[in-house]
Amino acid sequence: MQTRDKIHYQYALLHMAILQADFGCFSEAIAAINETIATARENQDMSCLNFSLSWLNHMSKAYPKQMKGTGYMGMLGSERDGLTFLKAKAKESKMYSLLSSTLLNEAKLSLSNVRGSFTTTDYARPY
Repeated sequence: MQTRDKIHYQYALLHMAILQADFGCFSEAIAAINETIATARENQDMSCLNFSLSWLNHMSKAYPKQMKGTGYMGMLGSERDGLTFLKAKAKESKMYSLLSSTLLNEAKLSLSNVRGSFTTTDYARPY
């Protein structure tokens, strides 16, 4: 493949990974995401790199059983660390759509952590 042909190759890989995940081929999707990340780094395409990492984070939450079955053990580290990294990179590259989805995921994570520590009787008020 010529250099000029590889300009948008990382986006083709990203779309292939998304398509494979939609069809339930998670090991192939992980391989495509890894290649997407490597190619985006090589081409210094921060936009594609951030979206790839965001998609990897989404797949780990949307398909936890399948991701563990493929040998995925948290490529972004802990979920909180991954979201912090994505938030910083989104701010740095001024990718506000990625920043908003990262903030939403961070809020969901915070709510899920709080939800487990309270019961319904904690919210009941005596009248």
